[in-house]
Amino acid sequence: MSRLETFIDIMAKRMGFERLSAIKSASSSARWSGNPGLSHMNIAAGQNPKAGNRAAQQAVNSPIAASMRRGFTAATVGTGFKAEPLHASERMRARVGLLWAETAKELEISGLDFNTLLSTTAGSIFMRGEAIWRRVIVDDTGRYARLKIQVIPSSQMPISETRQLQGSAFILHGIEFDAIGRPVAYHILPRAPQHLLPPLAQKPIRLNAREIAFAAHRLEPGQTRGLSILGPALPTINELEALNENALAKHRLGSALTVFIRDADGSSINEQIFEKDAQTGEYVVHPGQANVLRPGQDVEIPNGPNTGDYQQVAKTLLRQASSAVGLSPYQVDGDLSDANYSSLRAGRLEHLRFVEQFQQSVLINQLCNTVWAWFIDVEILNGRLPAGQRDELLKVRWIPPRAESIDPQKDANADEVLLRNRLRSRSELISERGGSIEQVDQDFGADRYFATTQPRAREASDDSED
Repeated sequence: MSRLETFIDIMAKRMGFERLSAIKSASSSARWSGNPGLSHMNIAAGQNPKAGNRAAQQAVNSPIAASMRRGFTAATVGTGFKAEPLHASERMRARVGLLWAETAKELEISGLDFNTLLSTTAGSIFMRGEAIWRRVIVDDTGRYARLKIQVIPSSQMPISETRQLQGSAFILHGIEFDAIGRPVAYHILPRAPQHLLPPLAQKPIRLNAREIAFAAHRLEPGQTRGLSILGPALPTINELEALNENALAKHRLGSALTVFIRDADGSSINEQIFEKDAQTGEYVVHPGQANVLRPGQDVEIPNGPNTGDYQQVAKTLLRQASSAVGLSPYQVDGDLSDANYSSLRAGRLEHLRFVEQFQQSVLINQLCNTVWAWFIDVEILNGRLPAGQRDELLKVRWIPPRAESIDPQKDANADEVLLRNRLRSRSELISERGGSIEQVDQDFGADRYFATTQPRAREASDDSED
């Protein structure tokens, strides 16, 4: 670089300018001084436990975060998933369905059913970015082994458990990988560090990967641990709550009708002037309070600067926070005053795409399919399913709850046109509404049977009365 170019660089930095860069986000200007960048998401995943703890605390204490968690769980899991076996034999499908219903009603080791477990797990992933299920086989009936799920808090898989093993194997963030990068084991503490029981010096226990279903919200391939979905919205939620608190304090002060009495000769010198807060030491103003001012004292309430439209700022912050977690603002605060059919439909379609992506990539692929394989293997060991048909038995379709339509009549007409032109199948349309085509056909068959037999039953009853 020549002396002239060096001089230009020095003067540009002193004046707050920077030289043009081919990639603005890679420049070294002051605006990027606090953002060195991430070489890989595993660096961020290493700090996720703290973000997850803060997200969990906000989901308990913050009305906004609590509403987001509730809306996220209701949208992604709702009333629960239905498992539809895809075995070629109708008789086998019915048998597998009955066995799954028997297993799912008390799948969790403490007695929770499958869909309740899935709902709470989705909420955990929303806050902490990951969830761990462990396979447990119990034999409490004396006849058949039963599949149970033990939920392990993510804090029991320590981030600090990272080291090189013999050969090319290694442990990264509590997960053991073989030489080609496949997860082969999970290193779990016997008890969560924040457990209410007295703390103990613990060493992680190595659990085979076949015993664990680990679901994580990942942003890029190779990422070991999940990232909190609520995490990116936390700074905005904090700003919004601070804004709400300041606006509330201003309104409380403005609505406090207070009387100030001027004591010209000081005869009320022993009267208490103002009440002080015992903790903060600040003066407290109550509605209807009468305060005596000593000679020479005066009260001045400053008019703060005009900060603009509070409601518009609050709406902007809520919109940003809601968008960060894949929700629309009305799903968080329930305010539909600015919405119309077009905006609702556009926002809902975008939200449904996010929900379907999370359902398929996280809940179904990482949890439901693993649990289904465990269930099939247990029933094969019990002798209630044929071992030679395992590959066929593993085929299953998970049906999430239906998404309520904004305009059911329009959607029904559109589905009728698609079905008539053979652009979509009955099975696909029924699955989107959270149903099973076999169940629907059975219901129609029962309706037809009832319609044909009920008149005959009435006629026979009338004849017997005559």
